[in-house]
Amino acid sequence: MKRVVLFLSALAVLTACGDNLSSQQEKAGRAATAFAEAYFNYELSKAAGLTTPETKKWISFAASGLTQEDVDVLNTRSEAATVTLTACEMVGDTVCEACIVVDNYLAADSIGRPLQLRSDDDFRLTLVLRDGRWLVRMAGLPRSEKRSRD
Repeated sequence: MKRVVLFLSALAVLTACGDNLSSQQEKAGRAATAFAEAYFNYELSKAAGLTTPETKKWISFAASGLTQEDVDVLNTRSEAATVTLTACEMVGDTVCEACIVVDNYLAADSIGRPLQLRSDDDFRLTLVLRDGRWLVRMAGLPRSEKRSRD
């Protein structure tokens, strides 16, 4: 009888941990999506509020490269960029890797060149849990990842 109770207790603990894990993945995925929607629609103040303090410099850097021509193009857009979360994987208790696909967004190609319309690009975002909130942590500006041909 003791073994049955012990087994059921262990099963309950594992199930509770699994529920908590999926809950954390869900929260991290929502945070990644919210950040990406703000960032790729150039709502950079909103995007900065969804990042770690050390990441804010990258948001400022992205904003500093915008020209008046870029702002005019952004203001006349009829459709917003869309973001689809394709995967969200816990890397540890407080770190998560989110994979997203971004469609219909304007990307900075290089300094001095106008924004270019892009679609169907993959990005990977790292999120960290700080003070109960999932925040995006970046070591540079988001870069599109190449898709495998498989």
